[in-house]
Amino acid sequence: RMLMLGQKAYSNAGKTAEYIRQRGIDSIRFPEMILELAKRQEGAVTKKDVMELLHVSKPQAYKTLQQMREDKLLELEGKGRFAFYRITGKTA
Repeated sequence: RMLMLGQKAYSNAGKTAEYIRQRGIDSIRFPEMILELAKRQEGAVTKKDVMELLHVSKPQAYKTLQQMREDKLLELEGKGRFAFYRITGKTA
């Protein structure tokens, strides 16, 4: 598990660029990590899986999954608490 200090801590240490770089790397790697998890779980993930994997809030997980749907990497199946996201043929 990797922890990242907040923006204020980096700023106080005079390392704002490192914070921005790390945040950028994380957001780029999130889809890769989600797809890897989905592949290990019979091609599907839930919002809760993403929250646990990335250590993000429910809205952040939703936003990431929505972006992956728009990019046609995942497709939504089901509704409500039974919803899950399946890898599309494009990424399988």
